[in-house]
Amino acid sequence: AVDDGTADEAPTDSSAAVATNNNDGEDEGNVVLDREPGDNTGEHNYISANTCDIPSSITHPSSSSSAPFRSPSQIPLPFTATKADLDSPNFNPESHTLSHIAHSSAHTLLETNERLALDIRTLDSTMQTLVYENYSKFIDATDAIKSIGTNVTTAGESGLDRLNLGMERVAQASARSDQLLRASREAVAEKLRIQRLLTRLDALLCLPKTLRCDIAEKRHRKAVKSYKSATEILGRHSAGFESLRSIEAECGEILQELAEDLKKKLLWWGQADSGMSALTQSAVPPSSIAEIFECAGTLLMLQDTAFSPGLDRRQCQSLALSACTQFLKERLDPGRSVSLSPMNSPPNSPSRTELESTETNDQDVTNGIISELPIAFLDGLLEATTLYGVSFPVIGEDDSPSKNGSELIGSFVENNFGSFIEHVRVLLISRSESFIQPIIEESKSQEEEERKDDANFVQVSLALAHLLRSVRELASGLALPEVGMDLSIASALVDQTVELAEMLVRLRIAVKFAELRGLVLKECLTPLVREVTQTDKPDDQTEGDSRPSSSLVEMIQLSSVALSDGLQMADDLIRATLQQSQATNTAAPVDSAVVKLAVQKNARLFGIWLASTLEQLAGCEPSGNDKVLLEMEEEENNEDAKPKKKIGIAGLERDNELSGQNKDGVAVLSSLLVQLDACSDQAYSNFLLALCEMCRLAERSISTTLNQSIQSAMEEDARVAESANTLFGGTINPHRKGKDGLDVEHILSKRFQLASSRALSMYILDRGTHAASHLCTGMLQFADARDPYAIPTRPREDVLKLFDIIRASCEDAISIMGGDLFASAVPSFPDEIDYANAFGERLSGGSVGGTTSGLKMDVERMFIENIQVYPHAFDELEFTRNSVISGILRVALSGLVECVRSSVFSSLGLRQMKVDAVLLRYLLPHYVKDVYGTPDANAFTSVCNAIDNVMLNAEQRCVDPEVIGDDEYYDSEKDEIVTPFLVVQQFLFSNDGDESVMERISFS
Repeated sequence: AVDDGTADEAPTDSSAAVATNNNDGEDEGNVVLDREPGDNTGEHNYISANTCDIPSSITHPSSSSSAPFRSPSQIPLPFTATKADLDSPNFNPESHTLSHIAHSSAHTLLETNERLALDIRTLDSTMQTLVYENYSKFIDATDAIKSIGTNVTTAGESGLDRLNLGMERVAQASARSDQLLRASREAVAEKLRIQRLLTRLDALLCLPKTLRCDIAEKRHRKAVKSYKSATEILGRHSAGFESLRSIEAECGEILQELAEDLKKKLLWWGQADSGMSALTQSAVPPSSIAEIFECAGTLLMLQDTAFSPGLDRRQCQSLALSACTQFLKERLDPGRSVSLSPMNSPPNSPSRTELESTETNDQDVTNGIISELPIAFLDGLLEATTLYGVSFPVIGEDDSPSKNGSELIGSFVENNFGSFIEHVRVLLISRSESFIQPIIEESKSQEEEERKDDANFVQVSLALAHLLRSVRELASGLALPEVGMDLSIASALVDQTVELAEMLVRLRIAVKFAELRGLVLKECLTPLVREVTQTDKPDDQTEGDSRPSSSLVEMIQLSSVALSDGLQMADDLIRATLQQSQATNTAAPVDSAVVKLAVQKNARLFGIWLASTLEQLAGCEPSGNDKVLLEMEEEENNEDAKPKKKIGIAGLERDNELSGQNKDGVAVLSSLLVQLDACSDQAYSNFLLALCEMCRLAERSISTTLNQSIQSAMEEDARVAESANTLFGGTINPHRKGKDGLDVEHILSKRFQLASSRALSMYILDRGTHAASHLCTGMLQFADARDPYAIPTRPREDVLKLFDIIRASCEDAISIMGGDLFASAVPSFPDEIDYANAFGERLSGGSVGGTTSGLKMDVERMFIENIQVYPHAFDELEFTRNSVISGILRVALSGLVECVRSSVFSSLGLRQMKVDAVLLRYLLPHYVKDVYGTPDANAFTSVCNAIDNVMLNAEQRCVDPEVIGDDEYYDSEKDEIVTPFLVVQQFLFSNDGDESVMERISFS
């Protein structure tokens, strides 16, 4: 029965599964039909029934009056039958059988029937065998019980009677023997008692000599124990015997002298804060740590006697640990490292055994770093901790830690191990300096450098493994109940050692990637810069020293090859580092996951460095420096333009592990920048665009390439782990699980996006600066006022050179960005009535001059000065031809404005400026257009405003105010009136003009 009473709407999905709700029996009888995990619907259909016996109602359709009989394929089933259902505790045979009938073919049913019959026969045979075995055991047990009763009965009562009689005879004989030997035994016991008394008396008479012998052999505690054991007898009998009284006095003097001497020694040895080492004073230094605690323990034993040294338990503990600290510091002394090396340890010590095994395997390594490790320091630390627990046992469980001194021994272990690990850190880093030597020493061959580096890495790895084993032994000893050290302190020692090992591995990897940076500079970027500088020399070079400049396409190919070579070097280094780590994994105490993380971090830093280096080659300041820049946000006044995007890169990692080791790289980079300053303008502009395209290619590929190198290097170990975990290899590769660990936040792609944008901005500035230099040429001639009626005859040649730069920039832009070569075709020259639409109000209208003209200029300036000429360092530039050409024109006109502001114009100069402006405004739609709804919405308008700003500043600096706004010039030679529009039109379209001028300044 279905929830709404209509069985026809019940789900017929054969992949449904039964799940009953048993929450405290509240929903008993409700059956949940849930789909298999492979079902994408994820829906749950609920079927309610009076009982859970659904197959009963299904197999008897007549019992349900509301649902007619249907074929098995139409019957809603709670689950699909599987072989695992037979072992389920909730197995329902009717549902299982019905499911097979409804969803299995005849062949499958026959196979299932045959398999079940075979299983039944097998189970019957097994059960029969078990029954026979149990029955046989039961029969054997019954026979055994019967045999026990028979044997007991057979023995009879006669045997027991004989046994009882024998035991009584033995007891009588033993009683007679005791009676006869009692007197002899008592005599022997008396003689033994007299012997013990004589022995004690002899020891009492020899007590002073015994005390002196024990003190001479530095068995102070034994001497004190001997005196304490004799104190009771001496105190009780010394009054009646002169000899005992003299013995008591002599022993007292010996112990008093002993107490003073031990106190003086311990105070001398424990002066850690006196500013002078205790071992350099007049006192004899301790020969061992055991002597220190022998001294402290003896003073503690004398504390409750008449010879008390005046030191309480806390002072004895503190002085003993301070003396041990001074003693252990001597084991870190480089001058004594050989005498206190593990080779001078006891013959059966673990450090001696390990070192001898290492010596057998590799004599060179033994003579290297391992022999310099002060492992004897760890042995001394463990010895001091153990003797501390023996000399100062815990008073009671309820006493505070400060009373028992547990915080003192904990601080002692932590401080001394910190000194040890710092000493080892300095030692290993100093021995690892050969990692850095290949960066500095260029005279050696690369193979020799790599061979030496690998040998040093093996030595350092073996030394770290030996160190970690020794520290683990120390931690295990400290964690013993006899020592009583806190487990957290013992585990912290191992953690510090592992951290040291990981630090050295990270340092090695960082140095390797620092080498990679130098190789990329020398092998990839230096040939690229050399190609730029040698293909086209400046004009002052002779023709024999120059060769044709490489085209932009060739330059882009060279930059792509340089990037590919650099990434290949990075791939080789990553593979070599990870594979070497896996090969030495048995010796190195660092997990491969730590090496992988270090490689990922340094690969990320390498990508960031490469982006910064390309920016510097383009002429930018590195964006990752620590300088604080004042950032002014620009207000967007045009609603049609989208706000400019900023490339924000948060959380850039710093390369702090090799600070100060990149001097050679900086020198090489500075040399490349000097070479670029000497190349030609065209070659440098091509180089800038090639760098831009190189950064865009790296933005798309560097993260993926580096990550694939790491993953492929780790793939072999991951495959082994997969095959070990599962028979079918269905587990997830741990190195491929989750997100990309190299660049999860896409920092590399953003960094190269920023680098490409900055390189493009440098190209715009370079081309715009050259165009501005042409526009500003001959500006002093505009101040010539000798002929006030002179009129211009054509635009300046320097303006035409501007269009040469614009044409070349259009061709360069579409080579890497694609798109149209120009914005629109050159329009026909407008009629006079259309001047305002074509050239704007300022060029076509003008003003009547005078004061009103000046006021109008001030008002117009308010609307045309808000032009962003130079892009911000973090602006995301549009990679379109329209954006690039608009930027070049804005930079060029901005330079022209600054030149105009420092010049004075005659009437001829102002008229010439207007002719040039008309030519610019006429050809501007051919190169630039406004693309509404994009950041290029003001590309055309901003350039027009820049032209108007040029004319506004020129009119303000004109010495003849009457010509301002006067666009009609009288040509006395031709006896006609000409305008700047007519001059431009005649220059471009007259028959006697230069026919190639339009081909020069436009594409149509």
